[in-house]
Order: sequence, then C-alpha cells, then structure tokens
Amino acid sequence: MIKATAVVLAWNGRRWIGPCLDSLLASDYPGLEILVVDNASTDGTADLAARYIPRVRLIRNRRNLGYAGGNNVGVRAALEGGAEMVALVNQDTRVEPDWLTRIVEAARADPRLGILSPSQWDYDGVAPDPSFLAVLAAADPRAAQAIAAGRAVAGAVLVETAIGAALVLRRSLIERVGLFDPLYFLYFEEADLCRRARRQGFRVAIVPGARVYHWHGLLHPSEMSRRASFLSFRNQFVYELKDPARTVRRNLAAWLGLCASEIHRCLTHARGARGGLERALALGAAQGWILLNFPRILAHRARELRTAAYL
Repeated sequence: MIKATAVVLAWNGRRWIGPCLDSLLASDYPGLEILVVDNASTDGTADLAARYIPRVRLIRNRRNLGYAGGNNVGVRAALEGGAEMVALVNQDTRVEPDWLTRIVEAARADPRLGILSPSQWDYDGVAPDPSFLAVLAAADPRAAQAIAAGRAVAGAVLVETAIGAALVLRRSLIERVGLFDPLYFLYFEEADLCRRARRQGFRVAIVPGARVYHWHGLLHPSEMSRRASFLSFRNQFVYELKDPARTVRRNLAAWLGLCASEIHRCLTHARGARGGLERALALGAAQGWILLNFPRILAHRARELRTAAYL
C-alpha cells in the first residue's frame, strides 16, 4: 500500500475544520495520516484541531504563510514522514470516504500522473463547482457534460491545471519540480505548479469518480477580504510574467496584453459605477506591486528554470 498523508491547511476556519477532519477520519484509505497546518489562526481553529490529537497531527505556524507557504510546511513534514502521496485539502472541504482510494488507483495506472484532483462539488453536494466544470470542460467537454448531468465518468481526464482545494501530489513530482512558489501567497500557485509539472513531463489529471465538497471562497465574494480579492486579481499578472516556457520578452507582452484587457473592462462595463472604480483601483495597486517587485518575479522564474524550487 502506498503511504499517504493528508495535509489540511487551516486559517480562521473554526466553522469548517471539524467537518473536514471528521470526513478525512472516515476515509477508507488504509493508514492515512492526517496533518493540520494552522496558519496562526485567531479564532480558535488550532485549539479545535488539537482535540483530534493523536488521530491528527498539528503544526502551528507562528504567522500566516498563505496557501503556498503553509502547504509547503505540510508537504515537507509529510515527505519527512515517508509519504509517497501527499493530499492537500482545504479546511472548507468535506471528502467522500473513497476519494483518495480512487485517486491512488488512477496514479498507479499511470506513473506519469504527478498531480491528481477529484471532482469538486458545492459544499452541500447539490451541484458541481462551476470553476471545476470549467477546468474539466476545457480538456474534455463530454466529461464535463456528463458530470453536470449526474452521470459517472470512469478513469482519469488529463487537464491543464487543477483547483487547489483538493490536490494529490506524487513524491517524485515534488522532488523534481519543487513546491508552491510562496511569491503568490494565495491564488494561482496551484496553476503555477501544474504548469511547471507539465514542463517537466508530468501529467495533471482529474479523477471524476473521486468526489469532494468545497465551499469555495471565490464563489462567495461578499465574504472575501479585501486582501484576498487583491491577491486573486494581482496573481493573474504574476502568473503571466513567471511563465518559464516563454521568453521574458513574450511574458512582458502577455502581461501588457492582460493589462490592456483589464483597462478595457474597467472603461466599458462600469463608467462611474462603484464596482468599476474599485476594479480600477485594484488594477492600479496590482500594477504598482508588479513594478516594485519585478526583479523578484524574474528571480523566481530563473530559479525554477535551474532546479526544483522551494524545497
């Protein structure tokens, strides 16, 4: 049996952490280890998770390292414990008992699969997550239509990227490609890792038969903090500028093209509207950050071209 560790990244998620851990503890995967990494929560999340010790292991970070940095702490700990498969699970998810078993079976069938993800549904299990469906439809429209209609899809579907709420990473991928780039902090870091993985010859896949339920903050913008909204906006530009498969000149062209598109949206869709003004301010703040940190972005890109990053 392949040794697996589930890493749950937590931050001020007291309302989520109990159901998440209960579902993981009900998993049918033999010997599954569960590790909670708390990103300096202030609402008692870590104390609630501590009640699950010794069935669950707990790491308390002294500060919030974001999705990227927090998960990197957990992945390193899982590898040190001998894990061959590391499952990353957001605190606002619940998993089906057989979700990891199905994913590991798919990984065994194709050693080139380095990143695998389950199908993702809304937290109540009523409908597929629209972001998940969009990712699947881009790769296999028929599979997406089948999932939307409630029909089963067998095997694994190769995709360009996967949603970070639930990812399973193969140890060999981590050792060769590296971990998440902490530059992102939150949002787009999983897309970045998937891109780097494909560049190194690994495959990314969704296993539709495996299922998790995700609350998904991006689908509830009214509950997103202003900082989270800014990071989601900013990191799309970082993602374009860091692409290791293109020249720096082409990355700059892609960045400028994306900027032009966003400016057009601001001018076209919200002349004088509050939403348009807020988007314009966010665009300005994002570009200011990019200009101040441009050498840092290039340094991260260069590092990924040379070696496995952030191990």
